[in-house]
Amino acid sequence: MLRREIDIKKERLIKMKLIGSLDNYKILNKEPEFKNKTIAEIKQRGNTIKKIIIKHLNLTESEFNEFENENQDIQYVKSRWSKDKEKGFKTITKFYKWYIVQPKTCCYCGVPENLLKNYFSKPNLSKRKRGKRLEIERILTHDDNNVYSESNCSLACYVCNNAKSDLITYKDFKHIALGIHNFWKTKFQDDNFTFPESFYNKNYKS
Repeated sequence: MLRREIDIKKERLIKMKLIGSLDNYKILNKEPEFKNKTIAEIKQRGNTIKKIIIKHLNLTESEFNEFENENQDIQYVKSRWSKDKEKGFKTITKFYKWYIVQPKTCCYCGVPENLLKNYFSKPNLSKRKRGKRLEIERILTHDDNNVYSESNCSLACYVCNNAKSDLITYKDFKHIALGIHNFWKTKFQDDNFTFPESFYNKNYKS
C-alpha cells in the first residue's frame, strides 16, 4: 500500500477514534458506510471493532498498530476537549491537529515534556493526576480576550500553569517563569534546554 494511501486511512482512523467510533458500536453505526446497517449486521463483519475496521479499510494488523501508537495523544486530546474550546478550535479534529504539531516544551519556562514524564513518575509523585504532560494554556486571559484558539494557546508545564493566574500577563510572568526554569534545571541537572526568550517577544491575540 502506498504511503499516502496509508496516511489517508490513518487520518480517518484518528477522526474515528476522536469521536469514539473505534470504541463504541452505537457511534460506529453513525459513520456513513455503517449508518444503514444494524449493530448486529456490523458485528457480523468481525468479532471486534478493530477487526471490522481493519477489514473495512483494507489495512494490515501492523498498519493499524502503527496508528495505535498515537493513541496516548488522541486520548489526552479527547480528555481535554470541552465546550469552551469549540469557539476557537471548532472541531476536536482541528484541536488534535493543532496539539500534535506543538513543541513539547513549556512555553513559559522551556522544560521538555519527556523530563516531566520521568520526574512525575517517581513513586512519591506518581499518584498525581497532573504533571506528566504539558497542559493546554490560554496565553491571554483577560475577560474579553480569553478564548481557546490556535492563536491564543500554547503548552505549559503543570508548575507554570499553576503559578500563572489570570491576573498576571504572560509578559509579566517572565520573571516568575525564569525562577521555575532554574528550578527545573537544578532538578534535572540538565543544560540541554533553554529559557524560551523568544516567546515573550511575541504579541499574542485570541
